[in-house]
Amino acid sequence: PVHPGVRAHLRKMILELCRNYDFDGIHFDRIRYPGPEYCYDSLSNVLFSLDSIKYNGDRGEWCRGQLTEAVEELCAAALSVKPYLKISCAAWGIYKNDIPGYEGFSSGFADYYQDAVGWVNSGIMDFIVPMTYWNIPDPKPNFHELWDDFSKRVNDQSRVFLGIRTRKEWIYQSEIEAQVNYLRKNGGLGNVIFSYSDLVDDSSAEIFKTK
Repeated sequence: PVHPGVRAHLRKMILELCRNYDFDGIHFDRIRYPGPEYCYDSLSNVLFSLDSIKYNGDRGEWCRGQLTEAVEELCAAALSVKPYLKISCAAWGIYKNDIPGYEGFSSGFADYYQDAVGWVNSGIMDFIVPMTYWNIPDPKPNFHELWDDFSKRVNDQSRVFLGIRTRKEWIYQSEIEAQVNYLRKNGGLGNVIFSYSDLVDDSSAEIFKTK
């Protein structure tokens, strides 16, 4: 996200889509760094050295700032053509690992420099879809604990739609039903199923429909 050529190319693509196709929203997938080690390329090293005082020498904060700036530019470009668009992203399923018992897990904020909660709270995103592809029972991570965490961190929990993984065994075991019911009972307005391919040509699809 720090390379001006990459930003220009993505902006060009977004404008091309918005000017020539009819759609109502944009959903960004994998809108994050692949990992913390990917912020140390030669260009990033140079740019960080110029900005290090501004960010108090915090490399992680600088990386998050670069990604947020790139995302905001893309969203602004899209909305300049289609101001009615709803914009969302797939967010890492654990925002920060400061939840008790989650200290050893990777987080979107620290490990992938993705500040998804900041994006939705600042209005860059209309809503986010955390990839919470875990079940309710232990061991951790636990689906319901992550909903509780995200719903507390955002200013408006109606702008969070957890991603639910449609594992076939979870359908038969009523795990997905339990996750949907937990969201309904605890302020969730909906969820996003991932993925449709798990349900195609399988008898679990019929069970899923009845739930």
